Amino acid sequence: MKVYNWIDSFFNSFQKRRRNLIILVSLFWIWQYLWQILFFLRLFQVRNYDSLFLFMNIMSGYTSSYLIQFSYEMISKGTISFINIGESFVDLISLSFLLCMILTILFCLQANKRKVILFTFFNFMWIFGLVIFLGAGFHSASINELVTILHNLSIIGLLGSAISLGYLLFKFVQFCCRCRKTR
Repeated sequence: MKVYNWIDSFFNSFQKRRRNLIILVSLFWIWQYLWQILFFLRLFQVRNYDSLFLFMNIMSGYTSSYLIQFSYEMISKGTISFINIGESFVDLISLSFLLCMILTILFCLQANKRKVILFTFFNFMWIFGLVIFLGAGFHSASINELVTILHNLSIIGLLGSAISLGYLLFKFVQFCCRCRKTR
């Protein structure tokens, strides 16, 4: 019974439920952006034919990031079309993915709408840029052209991930400091 009461103490008020939701969602997305930064740093090191195939061998090791899993699914399909994007998204769906997306949606419903909309818009534009470069990579005529496209893709990926991670870390630390003052 003591354990039940202890667990209940984390969720016994609206503010505590809200705080725990913010912490869970923030940590999940910080984790995602960290994996993406590691992935794009590794992609940035691709300079030639040999390093490209070495990179492709280790790409499956980055399965902690949903964006990278989605990209891997798209690459395995071979072309970019709305059907392949939809199929890749469906292949990505798992119980953990659904749970994280539901928690993220719950967070967005109770958060500052303007900031969430701007952050979401930035991330959609960033992902759209990644898909454009991925599509250009599918239509490249040579390995050298593909390596150049992947190099540019890694720069855009690093910038987008770093900006998003920096913003999330700033807001997370700001939130944690605010929570400490209200205790």
